[in-house]
Amino acid sequence: VFEHYTNDLFKRIGVDRSESTWWRYRASLGHLRAFLKHEYNLHDIPLLELEQSFIEQYHVYLKTVCHLKAGSACRYIDCLNNVVKISFNNGLMPRNPFAFYSYSAPKEPRTFLSEKELRLFQTTRLKSAKHEYHRDLFLFSCFTGICYKDMRYLTCEQIIPDSEGHLWIHGNRCKTGGEYMVKFLPAALRLLEKYRGTAPSPLAFDMPKLSSINCSLRRITKQCGISRHITFHCARHTFAVLMLDLGADIYTVSKLLGHRFLTTTQIYAKVLDKNKQNAVSLIPDIG
Repeated sequence: VFEHYTNDLFKRIGVDRSESTWWRYRASLGHLRAFLKHEYNLHDIPLLELEQSFIEQYHVYLKTVCHLKAGSACRYIDCLNNVVKISFNNGLMPRNPFAFYSYSAPKEPRTFLSEKELRLFQTTRLKSAKHEYHRDLFLFSCFTGICYKDMRYLTCEQIIPDSEGHLWIHGNRCKTGGEYMVKFLPAALRLLEKYRGTAPSPLAFDMPKLSSINCSLRRITKQCGISRHITFHCARHTFAVLMLDLGADIYTVSKLLGHRFLTTTQIYAKVLDKNKQNAVSLIPDIG
């Protein structure tokens, strides 16, 4: 059943599912097969024999034998839960044995650059041309909110002028399909012009592998004197927090980021509120 669902996902890539979703289920299928062999010495198990203890043991297996972090383990548990739920809904089993199994992925803090750190990123002189290029790609994401995958497939045709001549990026997110429109800030426009014509047509940028950019960002943050761990996705967080800090309403920011749900954007508002509370606590008690 799990293998059939995974194969079906492959056929839906680009229609209503992303390639990353298929990869996650494919990896989950591998873990599930290994677990059945490790725990039961089986290559498969009937749906009717599943009990809650199965998913409990599988969860422990992912964290101990596979040494996965809590967040990664929960993503694979989600896959198993979803397949069993669909099997129940399709009448393949009389009950859902995992219906009352509760777990929650840890909430990872949103890392972003402050205005001061962003200025450091812009102005620090770098020795490597590759690092400078990777830094500029990161900064473009900071000023537009575009994630790596959307930026990887960004085409020149998506950059359109309005009636007043201002340039906008118009597209749909690869991850959710949600529409987004972002007006070019001057800093983002300068970066676009800097690398115009250097990418294979019709792309706007020649995007290296994400792992390569993140490796460069680790070195760049060290050169800038920033001790925190920064990845490319932090650029998107930086854009969201900056927009909210500058007074943009949360609904507008949600549309700029292409979020399907406002609750996703509210995470950044909570981060900003916490920072403001911390700032207030620094005011000395003069009285």
